[in-house]
Amino acid sequence: MKYVFPACFYPEEDGRYSVDIPDLNISTYGENLPDAMYMASDAAAGRIVLLLDSGERLPKISNQTEITPDDTAGFVSMVFIDLDAYKAEYNDEPFETTLTIPAWLNTANITEMDELDKIMFIKAINKINNPDAISFEEALKASGVDFGDIYK
Repeated sequence: MKYVFPACFYPEEDGRYSVDIPDLNISTYGENLPDAMYMASDAAAGRIVLLLDSGERLPKISNQTEITPDDTAGFVSMVFIDLDAYKAEYNDEPFETTLTIPAWLNTANITEMDELDKIMFIKAINKINNPDAISFEEALKASGVDFGDIYK
Protein backbone atom coordinates (compact mmCIF):
# COMPACT_ATOMS: atom_id res chain seq x y z
CA MET A 1 0.00 0.00 0.00
CA LYS A 2 1.24 3.46 -0.82
CA TYR A 3 0.20 6.72 0.83
CA VAL A 4 0.96 10.40 0.44
CA PHE A 5 0.55 12.78 3.39
CA PRO A 6 1.20 16.53 3.54
CA ALA A 7 4.00 17.57 5.89
CA CYS A 8 5.33 20.92 7.11
CA PHE A 9 9.10 21.35 6.81
CA TYR A 10 10.88 23.99 8.87
CA PRO A 11 14.53 24.93 8.25
CA GLU A 12 16.52 25.29 11.49
CA GLU A 13 19.46 27.64 12.03
CA ASP A 14 21.93 24.73 12.17
CA GLY A 15 20.90 23.40 8.73
CA ARG A 16 18.58 20.73 10.04
CA TYR A 17 14.89 20.52 9.15
CA SER A 18 12.04 19.87 11.56
CA VAL A 19 9.01 18.11 10.13
CA ASP A 20 5.40 17.93 11.30
CA ILE A 21 2.83 15.61 9.76
CA PRO A 22 -0.41 16.98 11.23
CA ASP A 23 -2.75 14.27 9.90
CA LEU A 24 -0.74 11.60 11.73
CA ASN A 25 0.08 13.82 14.73
CA ILE A 26 3.82 13.11 14.49
CA SER A 27 7.02 15.13 14.26
CA THR A 28 10.57 14.28 13.28
CA TYR A 29 13.67 15.96 11.89
CA GLY A 30 16.53 15.41 9.50
CA GLU A 31 20.14 16.58 9.26
CA ASN A 32 19.30 18.21 5.91
CA LEU A 33 16.30 18.38 3.59
CA PRO A 34 16.76 14.98 1.90
CA ASP A 35 17.27 13.35 5.30
CA ALA A 36 14.20 15.13 6.66
CA MET A 37 12.13 13.82 3.73
CA TYR A 38 13.36 10.28 4.42
CA MET A 39 12.76 10.58 8.18
CA ALA A 40 9.25 11.95 7.59
CA SER A 41 8.41 8.99 5.35
CA ASP A 42 9.88 6.53 7.86
CA ALA A 43 8.07 8.08 10.84
CA ALA A 44 4.79 8.19 8.92
CA ALA A 45 5.12 4.54 7.90
CA GLY A 46 5.78 3.55 11.51
CA ARG A 47 2.73 5.48 12.69
CA ILE A 48 0.51 3.98 9.98
CA VAL A 49 1.62 0.44 10.86
CA LEU A 50 0.92 1.16 14.54
CA LEU A 51 -2.57 2.48 13.75
CA LEU A 52 -3.46 -0.40 11.45
CA ASP A 53 -2.04 -3.09 13.77
CA SER A 54 -4.11 -1.72 16.65
CA GLY A 55 -7.29 -1.81 14.53
CA GLU A 56 -7.63 1.94 14.21
CA ARG A 57 -8.62 3.69 11.02
CA LEU A 58 -6.22 6.00 9.25
CA PRO A 59 -7.09 9.68 9.47
CA LYS A 60 -8.45 11.49 6.46
CA ILE A 61 -5.53 12.68 4.34
CA SER A 62 -5.61 16.46 4.06
CA ASN A 63 -5.12 18.22 0.78
CA GLN A 64 -1.75 19.95 0.57
CA THR A 65 -3.49 23.32 0.20
CA GLU A 66 -5.36 22.78 3.50
CA ILE A 67 -2.11 22.70 5.52
CA THR A 68 -0.35 25.90 6.57
CA PRO A 69 3.10 25.95 8.21
CA ASP A 70 3.30 27.52 11.67
CA ASP A 71 5.98 30.01 10.61
CA THR A 72 6.84 31.86 7.41
CA ALA A 73 10.11 29.96 6.83
CA GLY A 74 8.27 26.65 6.66
CA PHE A 75 6.81 25.03 3.59
CA VAL A 76 4.44 22.16 2.85
CA SER A 77 5.40 19.15 0.79
CA MET A 78 3.81 15.79 0.22
CA VAL A 79 5.58 12.82 1.81
CA PHE A 80 5.46 9.47 0.02
CA ILE A 81 5.05 6.36 2.18
CA ASP A 82 5.57 2.87 0.76
CA LEU A 83 4.11 0.69 3.48
CA ASP A 84 5.06 -2.58 1.76
CA ALA A 85 8.73 -1.54 1.60
CA TYR A 86 8.62 -0.38 5.24
CA LYS A 87 7.12 -3.67 6.41
CA ALA A 88 9.67 -5.66 4.40
CA GLU A 89 12.55 -3.70 5.96
CA TYR A 90 11.30 -3.88 9.55
CA ASN A 91 9.53 -7.25 9.48
CA ASP A 92 10.16 -9.10 12.74
CA GLU A 93 8.10 -12.20 11.94
CA PRO A 94 10.02 -15.49 12.04
CA PHE A 95 10.77 -17.25 8.79
CA GLU A 96 12.18 -20.60 7.78
CA THR A 97 15.49 -20.89 6.02
CA THR A 98 18.09 -23.53 5.33
CA LEU A 99 21.46 -23.12 7.03
CA THR A 100 24.55 -25.18 6.34
CA ILE A 101 26.48 -25.88 9.53
CA PRO A 102 29.43 -28.11 10.45
CA ALA A 103 28.56 -31.66 11.54
CA TRP A 104 29.84 -31.14 15.10
CA LEU A 105 27.43 -28.23 15.50
CA ASN A 106 24.56 -30.42 14.40
CA THR A 107 25.36 -33.17 16.94
CA ALA A 108 26.06 -30.87 19.90
CA ASN A 109 23.43 -31.27 22.61
CA ILE A 110 22.69 -27.72 23.72
CA THR A 111 20.35 -28.87 26.50
CA GLU A 112 23.28 -30.43 28.38
CA MET A 113 25.50 -27.35 28.14
CA ASP A 114 26.05 -24.88 30.93
CA GLU A 115 25.45 -21.18 30.29
CA LEU A 116 29.00 -20.41 29.11
CA ASP A 117 28.88 -23.37 26.72
CA LYS A 118 25.59 -22.10 25.30
CA ILE A 119 27.09 -18.64 24.78
CA MET A 120 30.04 -20.13 22.95
CA PHE A 121 27.74 -22.36 20.90
CA ILE A 122 25.70 -19.36 19.82
CA LYS A 123 28.92 -17.47 19.12
CA ALA A 124 29.98 -20.30 16.79
CA ILE A 125 26.69 -20.10 14.90
CA ASN A 126 27.05 -16.33 14.63
CA LYS A 127 30.55 -16.78 13.26
CA ILE A 128 29.15 -18.98 10.51
CA ASN A 129 26.57 -16.33 9.65
CA ASN A 130 29.02 -13.42 10.03
CA PRO A 131 32.55 -14.37 8.96
CA ASP A 132 33.92 -10.96 10.03
CA ALA A 133 33.09 -11.65 13.67
CA ILE A 134 35.70 -12.97 16.11
CA SER A 135 36.59 -16.54 15.21
CA PHE A 136 35.32 -19.45 17.26
CA GLU A 137 38.90 -20.45 18.04
CA GLU A 138 39.66 -16.92 19.28
CA ALA A 139 36.55 -17.01 21.46
CA LEU A 140 37.56 -20.40 22.90
CA LYS A 141 41.08 -19.22 23.71
CA ALA A 142 39.75 -16.04 25.32
CA SER A 143 37.28 -17.99 27.48
CA GLY A 144 39.91 -20.38 28.88
CA VAL A 145 37.21 -23.07 29.04
CA ASP A 146 37.79 -26.62 27.74
CA PHE A 147 34.91 -27.53 25.49
CA GLY A 148 36.09 -31.07 24.89
CA ASP A 149 34.09 -33.02 22.33
CA ILE A 150 31.86 -30.11 21.33
CA TYR A 151 34.77 -28.38 19.63
CA LYS A 152 36.09 -31.50 17.84
